Parts: sequence; structure tokens; C-alpha cells
Amino acid sequence: MILQTTYLPELVQKRLNEEFEVVRLPQEPEARSDVLAIHGKDILGIAGKGDGRVDAELLDQLPALRIVSSFSAGLDRVDVETCRQRGIVVTNTSHVLSEDVADTGLWLVMGIARRFGEGQNFVHDGEWLKGQMPWGASLRGLKIGIYGLGHIGKKMASRFEFLGCEVGYHDCVAQDVDYPWFSDLDDLARWGDALVISCPATPQTIGSVNADILREIGPNGFVVNVARGVIVDEAALVDALSSGVLGGAGLDVFANEPAVPPELLAHPKVICLPHMASATVQTRKNMGEEMIFQLKKNLAK
Repeated sequence: MILQTTYLPELVQKRLNEEFEVVRLPQEPEARSDVLAIHGKDILGIAGKGDGRVDAELLDQLPALRIVSSFSAGLDRVDVETCRQRGIVVTNTSHVLSEDVADTGLWLVMGIARRFGEGQNFVHDGEWLKGQMPWGASLRGLKIGIYGLGHIGKKMASRFEFLGCEVGYHDCVAQDVDYPWFSDLDDLARWGDALVISCPATPQTIGSVNADILREIGPNGFVVNVARGVIVDEAALVDALSSGVLGGAGLDVFANEPAVPPELLAHPKVICLPHMASATVQTRKNMGEEMIFQLKKNLAK
């Protein structure tokens, strides 16, 4: 029996129902308690999106649980450490969606550097009729600092390298790659023309792109975030953009989605997307298949 903690896309829901007996976890506390009291002892796996909380309180009510299979890149709402201590396998689909997210990161870097967002507004607002728009910057030769060199970060690095950018990265440890490693995030921010965020949201990374880091990126640099909104101090980001301390931002994620600070929406040098980096039909289908594959694989043992 599988406990489904969140809504899933229709095509994924259909496949999950075909493969397993599925119990939906209600959001209302009383109904939730009733479902767990009836089915908790029989639940072997959890399936859900990344916004489904799996904490110690829930785990305590699922004594037979073997696996948490998340339809997501991040695991920031899953108590991974408690799962590990109890021998519960935790999987996500980050390797499945890495190509599309890397494409989006590249597009945002290109969009800010080349001023594509400003160019669209320039045409729509009739400014082109009055004269030429200021030039943007070529990607060739830009220094791209990648914050988090996991599945997605590595895919982005190879794209930037192919386009003639210099690539550096910050991660908790140096990896076996040819790109320079910066042990401190502020050193990477100071080195690069752009800081591209692709790390998970953890106690160590949440809020880590703060006013000091944004100041190091500088008025000619910009930040791109395709990871989690909470990694960036949004108030500091608004201040840095408003004051000219930071040159621009490309954002697919926000701290309080779907609410976006109006200052970011209104800023001419900010591109805002609705958390859509992995939102293609093909990738979402493949994410669902990977989630189900991991459930079947681990429950067959």
C-alpha cells in the first residue's frame, strides 16, 4: 500500500493507481489522523511531490514504511536524516529533470546578459520607435559561478563551457572536475560575472545568498536561481537591485510561491518565471515513471 501525500499530475496519478493500492493523505488534521489510524501500519511506500512534508511525526505512524519516493529535485520537506536512521530509502527525480532545468538556467543567464526581457518590453512599450536599445553582453568569456555542482549544476556547467564561458563552482567538497573549486561562496561571487544557484535547500544553504554575497557579485553581475527560492534572501535581493548594488536577476523560484515580491516583478532587469524549469510534458512523464520505478524496485526486496 502506498501513501500519496500530495497532488500529482493526471498522467502520473493514473500510472500510480495502475501499479499500487494508493491511499490519499488528507490535508485536514482530523481526516488525516483517521486515515493514518486505519492504514498507517500497512503503508510500505510514500509517493508525492516535493511540497509534501514527511517528518518524524508522520514517520512514527508508518511502522512498515520502506521508501519515500519524491516527484521532485529537492528533498527539503523530507526529514532525510530520520529516514536514514530508520533504514527508509529516500529517492527523488533530480537526474531525470536535470537537462530541462539546466536549459532553463542557461536561458536565464542568456536572457539577463543579452537583456532579452528588457528587449521584449522595449518593443511592447513602443520604445523601439524612438531609437535603439542599449547593448547587452556576450556569453563568451563570462565567468559563471555555479553554486551546487550536482546533477543540474554539472549539466549547466557543460553548457556554459561549450558556449565559451569560464566556469567555477562552490560546493561542500571539491569534486573530480576540471572547473576551479571555491571553498567559500563569497570568493565565488567575487570571482564570477554571474552566480547560478543549483544547490538543495538545507539549513546551511537557506538564506546563504545574502546582502554580502549580492554585494560581491556587483553592479555589473547578476544572480540566477533555478533551485529553491529560500536560498536567496529576497529582501536583500530587492534592496540590492533597487540600489544598483546588483545588476540583475533571473528567477524561476521564490521564497513564498506563488507570491512574488512586486519589486521583483516591476524591475526591468529581472526575469521572473513560475517555477517551470522542469515543466515539460516529456520530463514530467519521465519523473513519474522514475518515482514509480523506485517504489517497485525497493518494495520488491
